[in-house]
Amino acid sequence: MKKIGMFLLVLFLFSSCRGRQDRLNLLIITIDALRADHMSLYGYSRRTSPNLDEFSRRARVFENAFCTIPKTSASLASMLTGLHPSVLKIKPNLGTLRKGFLTLAEALKEKGYTTGASVFNGNLDRAFGFAQGFDFYDEVWKRDSRKELSADLITRTAVKFLRENADHSFFLWLHYIDPHAPYQPQEKWVEETSGGMDIREVNPRIVVGEGEWVDLEGHPHLGYYVARYDGEIRKADYYVGKVLEELKGLGLLNKTMVIISADHGEELGEHNLFFDHGPLPFNSSVRIPLILYLPGEKPGRIKDAVSLMDVVPTVAEVLNLQFPYSLTGSSLLHPQPGRRLLILGLMGHAVVDFPEKMNFISERGRQYLGLGSYYLYDVKEDPLEHHPLPLTSLKISRFTHLRDWFLGKYIKQSKKFRGHRGQGKISRKTMENLKSLGYVK
Repeated sequence: MKKIGMFLLVLFLFSSCRGRQDRLNLLIITIDALRADHMSLYGYSRRTSPNLDEFSRRARVFENAFCTIPKTSASLASMLTGLHPSVLKIKPNLGTLRKGFLTLAEALKEKGYTTGASVFNGNLDRAFGFAQGFDFYDEVWKRDSRKELSADLITRTAVKFLRENADHSFFLWLHYIDPHAPYQPQEKWVEETSGGMDIREVNPRIVVGEGEWVDLEGHPHLGYYVARYDGEIRKADYYVGKVLEELKGLGLLNKTMVIISADHGEELGEHNLFFDHGPLPFNSSVRIPLILYLPGEKPGRIKDAVSLMDVVPTVAEVLNLQFPYSLTGSSLLHPQPGRRLLILGLMGHAVVDFPEKMNFISERGRQYLGLGSYYLYDVKEDPLEHHPLPLTSLKISRFTHLRDWFLGKYIKQSKKFRGHRGQGKISRKTMENLKSLGYVK
């Protein structure tokens, strides 16, 4: 009798715990253009992410996380749908997320969640379809166009949302812009440094922002710009820390699943490209931070390769969401050894067959940046991609075949989706925001 009673008690507790998990809140925070290797959380020499360092002690930190493409629109569309950009058929930037796809916000709204977002990047304008499923969608640049004030405005909105929705299930997405060029943080965030390469001596090169916010005559050395990029990370970390502090203060931390990541990284001259992202598939552009906090789950650091498109499958598993089609991502709760991934770029692409990763560079990349055709790395041992592995025709053939297999699979899947969502009207404020961030001239 005692054994039966104990069994029923355990079953009851398990069911209650499962029920609570099924109604967890969800907080997703993304930070634009944030390189994992420039965070102290990932071993960087400067203490750029003290708040995330502290928070991550109770979370799972993925050491080899990749975006699907280092451009905002397609990357974050992938995060919100669990589908690869090749399936979504979305442009890298200024791309429209069609209504035929079920977004995370839509799935959670159907489940009775209050859904809200506060974002700063014109690529996420509701005209491009990113507001699908959100009860509240705050396009911060339409209230105040100043990039330097956006982190504070997003954080204030987040705090207000959390306080107003503390008593019922919610999904909140925040997108901070700070590390995105131009890097112009207040000096209090900057740990000054000197030296580094003289950018003027690099040839060939592409320097985004030259003659605008980049002054190579007054500040020719890379260290000046890296210090400011790092300062933007430190600033974003401060404001993210305030959101996490509020979550804890409201007693919501043990009721909320938290995912923190980035849409992509940033090129800082490693491959003759400065202060940009999108063209190249090297880790500087595609390796991103990824932190998962799930109440009751054991923290730790995971070395297996994962993708930003794994966010939706993870949430779907935890919150028991159903999608009407197969997702191309996989749950972060079950990392796959030897994960294979296709990462797109504008001047090339990459194929991950973990721990190996091959970067394919297009003719444009070779012509304008003086790069080679292929680069092979063991990214588990060499995440900074400093030591290329020997290339053989067999290796090139194997990775080329894997790339073609992925493309064939994704194109076939994309044909199952019908319907086109025409682009809505883009406001003057959004065009000004896109110009200020360098997306349009």
